[in-house]
Amino acid sequence: CLNMSKTGPRMNIYTKYQLENKLEELCESIEIFPVEIIPLYISNTDTNYYEYSNSKEEAKNICKKYLTHKNISEILICEKIEFRYKITLTIIGNPPYDINIISVYDSVNGTTKTVENKNNYSYLLNKAYELFNLFSLRDFGRFTFEINLSNNNAILVDIDAFNCFNQIVLD
Repeated sequence: CLNMSKTGPRMNIYTKYQLENKLEELCESIEIFPVEIIPLYISNTDTNYYEYSNSKEEAKNICKKYLTHKNISEILICEKIEFRYKITLTIIGNPPYDINIISVYDSVNGTTKTVENKNNYSYLLNKAYELFNLFSLRDFGRFTFEINLSNNNAILVDIDAFNCFNQIVLD
């Protein structure tokens, strides 16, 4: 049985200023390992780049490396959740004239498949539509959930509302 997690992974966002002045102290305050360390860019560009750390010393070295990049404004340090499946639900259009696409990434075999029979995903699909309406999204919304292996809870890890269909491409 799949449930929505009431809480997500523990996380903190540190500005470059905080890290430059209190790096040792901040890394010493990390209580749980492993953690994901994710750079957040000034231009707010989407990045799938992140690194894992299993120790305070390793976390400190990764943060030091990110401090040298001029386009990184903040660093997110987040508890790493062990997951088997990452489920992405994409809504294109506006209800009731919309289509939805569900893709499932299996972390064990490294494959992604598009789901044809959506009955097994109705709970998450309903949650995605609730969020689509809650945030008053228009034309496009993508919601990514990870399924926590330890308790079978779904954790919302990403919302993408950038409507790629509004872009003008010039040759």
